[in-house]
Amino acid sequence: MDAITLRNFPESLKKVVVQKAKTEKLSLNKTILKILETALFISKKKKEYTDLDDLFGVMDENSYQNLSKSLRKQRSIDPKIWS
Repeated sequence: MDAITLRNFPESLKKVVVQKAKTEKLSLNKTILKILETALFISKKKKEYTDLDDLFGVMDENSYQNLSKSLRKQRSIDPKIWS
């Protein structure tokens, strides 16, 4: 892979990148690549959401059936309204 040289790299930006590299325990090269991938929306890693993990698998069969029945009613289209 080719090397890229950045000229006139602002000291304030360098401090932020160096701090980020230290915080994430990565090299400066990997940190800058990660920042560029994120900024250009080409990150190889998909964001993993875990905020609903404690809800997964909690619903029993009876609750599921009740919820499904309720959702079917909500998702039906009333021809009187849409005609």
